[in-house]
Amino acid sequence: MINRKITVIIPVYNAFEETKLCIASVLRHSPADVRILVLDDASPAGNLRDVLSPRVLRDKRITLMRNEKNRGFVGTCNRAMLVLSESDDVILLNSDTEVTSGWTRKLQAAAYSRPAVATVTPLTNNGVICSFPCFCMDNELPDGLTLDELSNLIARVSAREYPELPTAIGFCMYIRREVIDKIGGFDEEAFGKGYGEENDFCCRARNAGYVDILDDATFIYHKGNMSFKEARNELSKRNEIILRERHPDYYPRVSAFCAAFPLHFIHGRIRNEMINCWAKGRPQVLHILHNGPYRERRHSIGGTEFHVQDLISNVKGVCHWTLVPGIDCMFLSAHIDGVEHEIPLGRTTLPTHIMDPEVFDVVHLHHTIAYDASNLEEALLAHGNYVVSLHDYSLLCPRIFMMKPDTKHCDGFECVSACGYAASDVKAMRERGKRILEGARKVICFSESTKNYAEKVLKADAKFTVIPHGTSAEPQKLLALPAPNATEPLKVAFIGYLPLHKGAQLIAGLTKVKMLSNSVAVEWHVVGEVYQELDSSVILHGRYERDELSAKLRALEVHLVVIASLCPETYCLTLDEAWAAGVPVVVTPLGAPADRVAKSGGGWVSKACTEESIAEILNSITTDWELYRAAATRVGEIRLLTSEDEGARHRRIYRNFFGSNPKHPYALLHRLQPGLVKIPQKVGAVKQGVNKFFRELKRSGLRAPLQRGVKTIIPRPVLEALRSLR
Repeated sequence: MINRKITVIIPVYNAFEETKLCIASVLRHSPADVRILVLDDASPAGNLRDVLSPRVLRDKRITLMRNEKNRGFVGTCNRAMLVLSESDDVILLNSDTEVTSGWTRKLQAAAYSRPAVATVTPLTNNGVICSFPCFCMDNELPDGLTLDELSNLIARVSAREYPELPTAIGFCMYIRREVIDKIGGFDEEAFGKGYGEENDFCCRARNAGYVDILDDATFIYHKGNMSFKEARNELSKRNEIILRERHPDYYPRVSAFCAAFPLHFIHGRIRNEMINCWAKGRPQVLHILHNGPYRERRHSIGGTEFHVQDLISNVKGVCHWTLVPGIDCMFLSAHIDGVEHEIPLGRTTLPTHIMDPEVFDVVHLHHTIAYDASNLEEALLAHGNYVVSLHDYSLLCPRIFMMKPDTKHCDGFECVSACGYAASDVKAMRERGKRILEGARKVICFSESTKNYAEKVLKADAKFTVIPHGTSAEPQKLLALPAPNATEPLKVAFIGYLPLHKGAQLIAGLTKVKMLSNSVAVEWHVVGEVYQELDSSVILHGRYERDELSAKLRALEVHLVVIASLCPETYCLTLDEAWAAGVPVVVTPLGAPADRVAKSGGGWVSKACTEESIAEILNSITTDWELYRAAATRVGEIRLLTSEDEGARHRRIYRNFFGSNPKHPYALLHRLQPGLVKIPQKVGAVKQGVNKFFRELKRSGLRAPLQRGVKTIIPRPVLEALRSLR
């Protein structure tokens, strides 16, 4: 048993509210024999003693001191480490932290887990290489878990690996006294008020034969960015130069550590236990899609991915999972209250390996691209409890978008004559699509036009329902824009991710028009990306975040948005985004956008997918501005479905197909990551009991005769639990 005394050192400079929380947590979670030194570095905000409660001031463990003049963080720490803490080991603790149960005991156990440990740093939410849940990022605590719950979870699953770090992180450092005695304290002269002093200390300790380690059993909350504030960048740049000169191998070592991410398994073990906690009693829904939903796997994030993001955010009380094919592997991800836990799978992993009806209550198919079609069909039909959303025509059309090679619209029956596909291949594909739709518990279309295409081309007798996409954009008041004239141009925008099937060539041709026939100039804007070379006069604004678009369009005072799709879109989220910004639209005469505009009056439908047809509309608008005002008024009357309402409708659909006993994913996780999953306690106890039972049988020589009767000896629930762990 370790018997080293510990002094906890808390340097304070202003930020008294955070300091009070820190001290309260340290007193609550520290044993009676720990000394607590709180050093106020002449805070200009006042005297810390005046804001602490009498109960805190009476606690015998705490010593409160105030520097007569400001010494800076480094000087304050040195005074405490080298003089005030005497011969104790020390824990340097930032005043904007909150500690957790057993923290001093666990840190000390890590510090003496091997010889020559200099420092120990715990896991935290905001500590660069020690950050969780996202490595090298500033995090908030995961939703759904309190600090104590997360701390207990981490302690429960920790393997006490204590991996080596390239440096300690200064928010919380356990330092063994022998290291201080050997190399001294921080270099006050070189690092002044602070920033980088702990890195220099660790490099000096390393040169003396010591190592820095992570305590993977302890988690401490760190608010972060409370120290230095305005001077932070200046101190960082100055002291980085000193570090590079003194220790040229330091930054390469840190970079190599970050690139290798050796804490992957530690993070994975914690995340898997979070999944086990998160999934209890909740239905499991697996979304099958081709990209995203948050990371670009194959191309830019588009409508399908945004839709799945909205379902993850707005279908409550459900555990959401996604399966996405990457370039050379697949990714299964759990989406836990705002945190994504990604499990990369091997190239040979197939949907039939994942879509286990004993794991997922409902499978929701959004896209089939990049999947093995036969295996995907087999997996869906074997599961049986699945829903399909028709985001495009991948089940109907070999080219996906109902568009021929010459960029003309296909009616669904020109695959052989216009596109050159073999009739047998098209037939096989559509029979598969029909079987998938007819086997689904529900087929969700985002518009009537999509439902009509599916019924016409596949002749599927499926359980169709129409649910429009929802939008998170808040409808804006209409802008009273002046009519364009001889000196003021008509401002027209194209928005979104715009490849060939969304009209890239049509946009390239149309934007060459500088002047309409009535002598009104046109100013063309692209808010997004067009995958075609455009005229140099086009104003490019680049990518945007979803919640930025409305403000961008209004700031530009755009008169119109043109949606130039050459295929029949199944919904068109950019149409919603334009209307939410109060902007009328011009659309081509295909699919859902044309139907929606014609029905609402919130814009114009061109006669054909041509530059001339769209230019004709622009001429008519600029000639009679009242047409524009009338359309703009109707835009203000359109009521779009919200993302919350869309989520509620999907929740009702899912609920109809949930079984009476929600599934749990631990069996799947155990199969995919056997070294990273802690077997639930009851099942683990059962397994240990059965193993003990067989060991006793073997010792008694009765194993063989009784093996045949194992089913009568071992209860059925035990057998089922063991099978799930294979």
